[in-house]
Amino acid sequence: RNNLQKEATTLVAELNKIATNTKFNDVNLLDGTYDRDMRVGNTNAEVVRVTIDGMGINKHIEEESYAYGSSTQILSPSETAIGTSAFDLKSTSLAEGVMNPVYLASTTASGVSSFDTPASSSASMSSSTAAYLSSAIATGSSVSNLPNQSNATSVSDTPLVNAFTNAEIRNASLSSTSTFTSKGFNNGDFTDGTATRDGNIVSIPGWDIHLENAFLDGRSFQIGGHQAPTDNAYPPNFTNEINHLENNFRNTNINSFVQNGELVLNQGGGSKSPGYHIARGPYVVSQAAVALEVGDSVSFEWFGLSGGDAYDVYGYLLDEDTGATVNLLNATSPTSQTSTQQEGLGNAGWITSSTTLNTAGNYKFVFIGGTFDRTGGLYSGNGLKLRNVDVQAANPPPQNELTAKVTVQAVESSQVRIGSNLLTSAQTSVLNDPGGTFSILANGADHSKFTIDPNTGNITSNVSLQYNVQESYEFTVRYAGPGGVQHDEVVTLKLTPYDEASSVVTAQEANRVLINPTELPSFKKFIDFEANRAGGQVLTYQIEAYTDNDANPANNGTPGDHLLFSIDDATGIISSNGGLDFT
Repeated sequence: RNNLQKEATTLVAELNKIATNTKFNDVNLLDGTYDRDMRVGNTNAEVVRVTIDGMGINKHIEEESYAYGSSTQILSPSETAIGTSAFDLKSTSLAEGVMNPVYLASTTASGVSSFDTPASSSASMSSSTAAYLSSAIATGSSVSNLPNQSNATSVSDTPLVNAFTNAEIRNASLSSTSTFTSKGFNNGDFTDGTATRDGNIVSIPGWDIHLENAFLDGRSFQIGGHQAPTDNAYPPNFTNEINHLENNFRNTNINSFVQNGELVLNQGGGSKSPGYHIARGPYVVSQAAVALEVGDSVSFEWFGLSGGDAYDVYGYLLDEDTGATVNLLNATSPTSQTSTQQEGLGNAGWITSSTTLNTAGNYKFVFIGGTFDRTGGLYSGNGLKLRNVDVQAANPPPQNELTAKVTVQAVESSQVRIGSNLLTSAQTSVLNDPGGTFSILANGADHSKFTIDPNTGNITSNVSLQYNVQESYEFTVRYAGPGGVQHDEVVTLKLTPYDEASSVVTAQEANRVLINPTELPSFKKFIDFEANRAGGQVLTYQIEAYTDNDANPANNGTPGDHLLFSIDDATGIISSNGGLDFT
């Protein structure tokens, strides 16, 4: 019996050893710890859960057992079992764990099977894979909410480039008629008082009268396109230069500025603080410059008016090229009497002033009327009269050598043409000595850009003239007559920007679309040009129906489109009359 027991103990130990040490791929199989999922198909979901409970002899078998979990069974397409098996069943067995069945592609069951169906069951989903239709048609409605406003932005700008343009002379613009400059001065004796008014400028032949206050106290103020000089000889007790009396001389009858060969710059009178002030204006500037050499002299007669208080008058020459000035007159009355009374010349006398030039240049005359509140009582007002403005040449040219100048204007283009009919002074020389020839003198930077017909005097540009590249050109045309007349005329050509262009802008659809002129480059260039030029016009804006001026169907508009928009006639801002929807 002892030997049998030893044998049994040895066998049990061997069985335990087998259960403990049996492994596959270093994984224990029979010690009761094996519990794994095994993938058996071509998707992650096709797995088998395998659990081996253990085969040790010392395994304790409970009376009741519960299994929970899932079991995944893999069945082969066909399977045959051979042999017999017998085992004893407990009266009761409960399994614990989780069971996840995996089904065979096909199986055949024999026998009888029955199961109880619960009264209710709740399903829970652990994972789901969406399946999509190959095509689908959505039904319903869509509402687009347009923004209240959108601003257009520029996409392209194409100016209309003319093959050529003809130069012209326009009144109150960039150009001026041809005039002789042979040491003479246009209407210096004020015999022609024909007056026209443009805003606050009254023009008579040869002169422009500005109906505004002028300032010579160093503040930023321009006269004739240049900074005004500074008056360094103020009277005692002087306080400030002020705006004063403008309404008086702006309401003056324009035909009263020239009387009996005299130019009258009168202010009227009025009160304004502070006391001891100076109020200047109106002032006059000659329209054309005179070419003066060293040693040439200028002269004029002047008369300081009497009135509400003392006169304060000023005059100077202005070099239109450099802005340099030559002082001609700076006088303030110590009383309320006229200038001639101050000089002991009586009520009708005039003072003659003469100045000799030390610097050559192209000079304009500037004269400024004014008043000084000498008593400090706040009331002031006075003025200045002028006559016989003249130029005397130190070395006058021969009578048959003439000079003149003309300024013409043209829209930028591939070619600019200047007709000889615009050179009216030269045409006078042609009439006096016909049969001569025209040429362009080889001086200055611009002469090579132009060609002249020697017989007719008609001028054409050799190159495209673009406003952005160069705004102004100058050259000298000479006419030489067979009888010895020589006429040199300085021609100044001033360009203006293109006056027609097409632009493309883009904007988001909205209840209101705005187009600012700044988004139309050619349009903006023209606006800036007109705003910045001397004597520029006040612009007004309007929308018109599209006209095909360039014969290009690619940019043709749709008839009636202009009716969908409005424009501010003062600012040029375009706005749609209603919403613009892309659809």
